[in-house]
Amino acid sequence: MMSSLPTNAVGVMDRGFAGLKFIQELVQENKYFVLRIKNNWKLEFDDVTGLIKVGASDDAQAYRVINFCDL
Repeated sequence: MMSSLPTNAVGVMDRGFAGLKFIQELVQENKYFVLRIKNNWKLEFDDVTGLIKVGASDDAQAYRVINFCDL
């Protein structure tokens, strides 16, 4: 599905697609995407890059994570 995206298109996915290996493959293929991550994922702020590290600290990758809520 993601391989058929045109250049500079953005894939929008739900939690069912949000495996860490899948996300890493999308980044390696330079694909743009938006997805909801699972509630139990460990997130850690990286002061240097301003990005969020997702996953266990030994193999965590940094991504832009947006958090919002509806009050």
